[in-house]
Amino acid sequence: MWRAGDSITPEVQLVRPLAEGSMGQVWAARHRALGIDVAVKLIGRGVVEDDDRRRLEREARAASEIASPHVARVFDHGRTPAGDPFMVMELLEGEPLDTRLEREGRVALDEVAALVTQIADALDRAHAAGIVHRDVKPANLFLARTAHGTSAKLLDFGVAKWMGTDGADGVLTADGSLVGTPHYMSPEQIIHGSRLSIQVDLWSLAVVAYECLAGRRPFEAATLDDLSLTIFASRFPRLTEIRPDLSPGLDMFFARAFRKKVDERYTDVRAMATAFEDLSRRHRGYDEDAATAPRHAHHDPD
Repeated sequence: MWRAGDSITPEVQLVRPLAEGSMGQVWAARHRALGIDVAVKLIGRGVVEDDDRRRLEREARAASEIASPHVARVFDHGRTPAGDPFMVMELLEGEPLDTRLEREGRVALDEVAALVTQIADALDRAHAAGIVHRDVKPANLFLARTAHGTSAKLLDFGVAKWMGTDGADGVLTADGSLVGTPHYMSPEQIIHGSRLSIQVDLWSLAVVAYECLAGRRPFEAATLDDLSLTIFASRFPRLTEIRPDLSPGLDMFFARAFRKKVDERYTDVRAMATAFEDLSRRHRGYDEDAATAPRHAHHDPD
């Protein structure tokens, strides 16, 4: 495999490994021409298939077309001198949202509102470019530490779809696997992979928001068939059954976000994020009112 000091291009030198998976590795590297530290995603030697190469190329192309501070920047992609596919991208410091949820269980409402707003910006710009992400989930949302606080980044456009293209990259891969992650899929993503709209990303983002607040996903089942039936029926616990401290307005938000009929949901991701932020702001107002309400002394009757 690769070693520290290896040059994948004349300008980019590997420094240290960051992560490793079944497809390959992610390295911290130095971009000598730009004078910055970067991340490099490399597909594993000996396991490169056409699907893996296309996925990396798709990810690089999609991320390059979306100008958003909440999408990790891509600087370059191609093949190393040894023929290994690679992508050079922005180096992020922080952690994925799924790591945060595993550690803490839940996320505060105001933080979830910020997350939804920031990821909505990334998705809105992707949708404007004709791109549907198709795999919005905690593992693909990175909480990056910056000088100004936490900034959410949307990662992994490897299964993104350009709207208007044919079904060749639809709901199933060549071996029959689903494209995406079932717990975060909308009904139409499960059954109509080749005719997707931006609505699948709105549904997935709403699932993430619910999971952050409730500490569990809205749709759960023991088998994929049962999960599909649960999603098709839109059966999920009201958020306030799990979190009675939250506003019933959030129940109404998720009831709309998870409507079976696409035309009964939010029309676009900005509208959905605005509605969520409004509810969060009102909830903060209720908390502040409760905290500052005058407390009347109790006097026992004579």
